[in-house]
Amino acid sequence: MGKAAGQVISSASPLRAVLAVIGSVVCFALLIETAGLIPAVIVTVLVASRGSPDTQAREAVLFGVCLAVAMSVLFVVLLNQPLAIVRLW
Repeated sequence: MGKAAGQVISSASPLRAVLAVIGSVVCFALLIETAGLIPAVIVTVLVASRGSPDTQAREAVLFGVCLAVAMSVLFVVLLNQPLAIVRLW
């Protein structure tokens, strides 16, 4: 695909995206047992959103919260998976 008029493609963008996705997976793995499902999903979305310079913080937080609630309903309520929704230390 060609680039749009006025769009500058940086060579750092693919590396940034890859590092953000890898970082988000690592964050999820570290947080799912210690913090619970909702915080793990929200942090995962926030870290992954850093891969794109176009993503705004408000969008990422809103998407993270909606996804965390949906994942909690799906896995904990509907599928009866033994996951802590939120762990308090």
